Amino acid sequence: MQQTVGRARAAFRSGRSRPLEFRIQQLKALQRMVQEKEKEIMRALKADLNKIL
Repeated sequence: MQQTVGRARAAFRSGRSRPLEFRIQQLKALQRMVQEKEKEIMRALKADLNKIL
């Protein structure tokens, strides 16, 4: 675990990581998409879970 965290920190310090604002923008876009497609997502989950039950 420490090795993984160390690699992530090294990558961040190297500048290979995207800026915080970009990541926030991506999360907000994901949130909007989930909200807009909520009914479709719920229908797909119900159809998938009903196969198991």
